[in-house]
Amino acid sequence: MKVTGYSSAENNDLMSAYLCFRDRVLQRKIEREAEAKEVLRRFSGKYTDEILDKVFGLADRDPTGPWFGQMLSTPNRNRLYRCPMAELNILIERLLETGDLRWLGEWRRAGNRGMTAGTATLLMYLYSPDSFNIWLEIPHHRGLSKYRLDFNAKYPKEKSNPEEYTIFYKIFNKTAIAVREENGLVPQAMDWFLWAVDTIKEKPGNRRLREYIEGRRK
Repeated sequence: MKVTGYSSAENNDLMSAYLCFRDRVLQRKIEREAEAKEVLRRFSGKYTDEILDKVFGLADRDPTGPWFGQMLSTPNRNRLYRCPMAELNILIERLLETGDLRWLGEWRRAGNRGMTAGTATLLMYLYSPDSFNIWLEIPHHRGLSKYRLDFNAKYPKEKSNPEEYTIFYKIFNKTAIAVREENGLVPQAMDWFLWAVDTIKEKPGNRRLREYIEGRRK
């Protein structure tokens, strides 16, 4: 972290915040996400807005949350549910079976909206947390770029072609897994870790971050 411009104080804050997260929050996050995975597995190919709401609710619900904020807000969920559910089921199944974000790129190139890279990779991660990481531009992509100077992927824009979704997510995911292994983190800690790395630099006074640093998170 010092190589990438973080001070000793920022490193100490990150460690304090992580210990609080690990001891007080991580286990219930693991349990919620395991339940969400079971819902995805049980209703494979038969998803409805109610079932997806159950999955998203499990991923987002916590005394420290909402975990994903704007990404899983009611307006964004409703935008997703306006997509034809049969086509949405096909997209989700392809994402979960292949782990290839090209399917999302093709979906969006065809004019569909509602499913974003963040939502798609959240579902992939919930279904297989050992293999995938959640990919939001802020904080995950930006946090990883702060932590690893050799990280050079781009985040897909509105008109990105399907191949860019695949190429850049593979780079992001591979790098995130390497960071996870270097630090001895469990998969369920990575999205929090990248959020903390980004927030310590961008918003050091963030209320949620300070509660972790000071051990006040419950």
